[in-house]
Amino acid sequence: MDAVLRAPVWVGYSLCAAAFVLLLLGRSGHRLLLAAIGAGLALLGSHGLTLPAALGKDPREVVLAAGGVAGFLLPGTLRSLLLAAAGAFAGLLFATRLSLPPPVVALPLAAFALLLSWFNERGFQLILPPLAAAAFAAAGAARLLPEVRAQNPQLNGPAPLLVLALVLAVLFVPLALEREVLAQRLWKRLADKREASQRQAADEERRRRVALHQRGKAAG
Repeated sequence: MDAVLRAPVWVGYSLCAAAFVLLLLGRSGHRLLLAAIGAGLALLGSHGLTLPAALGKDPREVVLAAGGVAGFLLPGTLRSLLLAAAGAFAGLLFATRLSLPPPVVALPLAAFALLLSWFNERGFQLILPPLAAAAFAAAGAARLLPEVRAQNPQLNGPAPLLVLALVLAVLFVPLALEREVLAQRLWKRLADKREASQRQAADEERRRRVALHQRGKAAG
């Protein structure tokens, strides 16, 4: 939260633009979202490491690009691993609260999250872009409206940001689902028109051949 509020103004605009792009792309934005996450994770993972000189003068750029490409080409794998890690972390928290051995809780939750993500590809493709758009829009709005936060100090904590993101998610997710339904109807309509056009062309070709055959008989 503090990092977002201290960031330059262009970060706020960039977050709002990213939210708009994700909403505009819908299910297609899932791959771009995972590419961005992969690039960020690769950059964070390489922080503090001594990278080989073979990667060039600025190896961080190579690591960033490699993470982005991996996320773009393998979005399902990256998403499943991230959800498994989130499930393991949640399991560790529950185990600590319940005074249980961490593997007893963390491993089943990690496995459940992994399988849930792996076997629900289409569902996550629909849900993740609007959820990410809600988070980006809330963070961008928090950065771009400093006077509102100055007049209302109670809005400076993380709780208002989470509430705003939740409200936006409630709006964005049904919007994304409705967009997908409309897109499917449009594609079905186009497919039906193409099929009808092909049937009409086949009927015309059949009538033409019958007419040519009858003319040949008449000439004979």
